[in-house]
Amino acid sequence: MKEKVKVFRPAVICSLVLLMVFLLSACGGSGGNEPDEGTQPAADTGAPVIVTQPEDVIVSYPEGASFSIEVDHPELVASYQWIEVDQVGNEFVLNGSSAHTDTLVVPSTQGLNAELDYYCVVTGTDGSETASEPGRLDIDNRGVSKPVFYVGEYAVEPGETLDLSTVDIGDGYTLGSGTVAYDANGTDITITDMDFDNSHSMCDILCGPNVGISLVFDHPDEEEYTVTFVGENRIMNTYFDPDYNASGIPVDFYFVGTEEPPLVNLVGDGSLTVTNGSYAIRNTGDMFIDMDITVAQTLENYGDGIVAEHIMVAEGNTLDLTVYGSAINAGGNLFIQNADVTAHAHAPHISMGIATKNILQAGGDLVLDGANVSIDTSANPEICSHVAGLTGLNADNTVYISNGSTVSYSASVNEGDELYASQFLGISGIAVEIEDSTVDITIDCPYIFSVMGIYTEEGLTVLNSELDVNVRTSGVVNGIAPEGELNVNESAVNVTAGTYDYYADLGESDCYGTLCGNAVIRITDPAIRFSSTAEGGLAFGCNLDNIQDDPAEYEEGYQATKIDLQGCAVQTPANAVAAPGNVPQGDDSYRYYITVETYYDAQDISAPASEVVIGA
Repeated sequence: MKEKVKVFRPAVICSLVLLMVFLLSACGGSGGNEPDEGTQPAADTGAPVIVTQPEDVIVSYPEGASFSIEVDHPELVASYQWIEVDQVGNEFVLNGSSAHTDTLVVPSTQGLNAELDYYCVVTGTDGSETASEPGRLDIDNRGVSKPVFYVGEYAVEPGETLDLSTVDIGDGYTLGSGTVAYDANGTDITITDMDFDNSHSMCDILCGPNVGISLVFDHPDEEEYTVTFVGENRIMNTYFDPDYNASGIPVDFYFVGTEEPPLVNLVGDGSLTVTNGSYAIRNTGDMFIDMDITVAQTLENYGDGIVAEHIMVAEGNTLDLTVYGSAINAGGNLFIQNADVTAHAHAPHISMGIATKNILQAGGDLVLDGANVSIDTSANPEICSHVAGLTGLNADNTVYISNGSTVSYSASVNEGDELYASQFLGISGIAVEIEDSTVDITIDCPYIFSVMGIYTEEGLTVLNSELDVNVRTSGVVNGIAPEGELNVNESAVNVTAGTYDYYADLGESDCYGTLCGNAVIRITDPAIRFSSTAEGGLAFGCNLDNIQDDPAEYEEGYQATKIDLQGCAVQTPANAVAAPGNVPQGDDSYRYYITVETYYDAQDISAPASEVVIGA
């Protein structure tokens, strides 16, 4: 690791001597005489001239480098500014402490770096600007497979320990506090009481692999890495680029050149707090979490929490995640076992257009096993330009909630001058299975146009559980809507759907409590009820096999074929029976339910029931 060394150059000393001689002669050699009013020393006029240009440097990564210039009259310099130029000619103005001096210090390099050029723009006291010739930084071992752990701009190799408090980064700052010890085995890293804030840097924080800590590896040899956190650890990221709506990645494990990137274990009795980032924590492979983690997004722009392929959160841990986007995003399976996860998710500011965000997202299965998950989402037109939708839990395959898990989801949306938030969902997936657990979904949002409590492409199973869904909005509202089978077994289910008229000019509101392909409900305990209410709409309905263009009228005595009540009966409306009927078509996405078996209103058999209670 290189530290900045201050050098007094002969040319500078000569210039100072000449200046002193001039001042003495102007004063008549007497310290008591003052120069004539309005007379300026010659040294305060003119432009500095670069007399020494930066030299090319070849290093072996992760070794750092430095580039220097020398001017004939340093006293004529108002500022120095170093510029980085990549291979395609993009220029980056560097903002570290050494980037504003005559010597730029690049603390470390990456094996993935291409050739880079650095030049300095010298601004004179007269406002003139002079650019130096470029100095080239090249790496002679580019492409070598070599593990390097970075803390900001500084590299730690296997067998080394970095004490952040001993690294002088200029302007009176150190790198931070705490230590990073990289074991000689190349796979184990121990971080102790780290406090790292990237508000200050030597060169530019973006000249490192990212804005925080990272393990960057091309063609990694190992299948697994373990990072152990001891004590309280804090990583503060203040970087944000509004042009790209990007905040960097404070904790990053970036593996390239392999089809199956390594597993990263984040473990320890300590804790980790990460503030801000486009992703707060990322691994290009799988991630195992066995520690407490806090993510605090404080910038009102796009920012996800934890992102990896398959993710497992182990027993006894707490994740507290405040994000402007997704809290946990697994490309594959997401498994949370006997852990507590709290997510405060704000609709993100998306500079590129509308967006949808799933707060807990799994590209495969999402499994909650004895987990406690609390999610609240919000949207504010002052922050986000347009939000297509926010979903609490989503899986591309199946959502499993079991073994005493609790799930709480709530949403709020601020009023806007126009419709800016379109759709909020509680839980969605190919299928959802809830067993021996409690799920509470509340979405009471007048200022959006579509709400669903639970939606599945196939079935919804509720076994020995409690499910409470309360949804209300201004447009189309659905309590629970599996397109396949709704299977309720010895479970207390309460579904309430209602509408507002805030966006009545955009179309007629459609209100549904429970819609499904077919229903099987079994209840033997008199204390348990299945209740579905749709204020002014359809409380309960099942799709017929043969959708009719001209739906049949409601009629008494109709025997249901898609609704199977096992050991229970309809309690309200009084004496109602299943009958075929028409569901208002509403939005195109709901045409699946054009014709249904449902329960009619006992007071008006031409209308479906707006409340149905089923029990033993």
